[in-house]
Amino acid sequence: MTFFKRMNMKNFRIILALIGIMLFMAYCKKKEITPPTVSGAPLFYFNGTINGSPTNIQAGVNDYYMFTSYTLDSNGIYDYTGELKPSTCTSNCPSSLKIYIKDYRKYATAPTDIDSTLTPGYYSFATPAGKPSQFSIQFYDTLYNGTASTYAWNFGDNNLSTQHKPPHVYLHPGAYYVSLNTQSTTACSSSITNEIVFGQTGNLVQLSFAPSSVGDTLKLASTVGGLSPFKYHWDFGDGHTADTAAPVYKHVYAAPGVYQIALTRTDAIDTVEVARRNFPIAPVTSCYNYFTPNLPTPLANPMNMADVKIEWRDAAGNLYTTYNNSQPFNSMFKIVSVTNYKNNNSGQPTKMIHARVTCTLYNGSSSTLFTGDITFSVAYL
Repeated sequence: MTFFKRMNMKNFRIILALIGIMLFMAYCKKKEITPPTVSGAPLFYFNGTINGSPTNIQAGVNDYYMFTSYTLDSNGIYDYTGELKPSTCTSNCPSSLKIYIKDYRKYATAPTDIDSTLTPGYYSFATPAGKPSQFSIQFYDTLYNGTASTYAWNFGDNNLSTQHKPPHVYLHPGAYYVSLNTQSTTACSSSITNEIVFGQTGNLVQLSFAPSSVGDTLKLASTVGGLSPFKYHWDFGDGHTADTAAPVYKHVYAAPGVYQIALTRTDAIDTVEVARRNFPIAPVTSCYNYFTPNLPTPLANPMNMADVKIEWRDAAGNLYTTYNNSQPFNSMFKIVSVTNYKNNNSGQPTKMIHARVTCTLYNGSSSTLFTGDITFSVAYL
């Protein structure tokens, strides 16, 4: 009997020890999956200026929360929505920010996946009349000192072509690096890459320059437009470079040949643009190519598919919105990254979106400049 009592006491101590270990492990696991309320960089936030005043709101600070949802508009287009607002407020919340992103396809009853719409790049702001969000462009190419036999195009949006003077449709406004390699019938080849810019892309402009030469001296004049003052950097393709505050520059080459000249221009807020030209210093027999795009043709988008809308309520609850036809030329909504995020409280999948924004908000009688950095989340089917 004493033996069993001793064994029971021993077992009891072992069981207590095991329970203690299990409780300790459970406590550690709980701590691991429960992040602190505020630690390091905020997950969802807006950091920028509204009407010239610095503004910073963060989920998890001052009772702010990231609400996610989706709805169907009157045209049957899904609005994916993210809203930074106080957790105790249900509607028309003062000092709250809401971002809508519309799906790019029209649906009746079929579910939609936000992956079909959201990729990094520039997006148009929705308007009552519908803002074009796609653009048709015709490219014109030339091969000098040779007859072209093949063309290899990369339009900068993961689409390729082997056509001469190809047309192309871009699904979003933006700045795209377009490349062309041309092969001649005599096995001479030439390549060039240039940026094309169209739609609402902030301070970006279509940078170009016009070269001309007399003998071994090249004269270069750059494009105008953009936010001055500018800084210029020339690469003459012969190992020599120059920095100059003036848009016109002269350079003397030591030998004839075809040189690829690159101009890099930086504007007053550090927007960087690059333009390139293949150019001959006579006498030359080598081939060299060049291409130019025509002016883009905006394609009608009456349902605002793939467009965005921003709403801000000030401290008094007054609503300001981008839903207006008068966005300035330098407005932009640029998605920097899109990543999967965890389900919201309703079990819906969500995406985390990082974007940079410059736009004008309207409330019917006045307007305000809205600019900054946003990380938000939206829910989708």
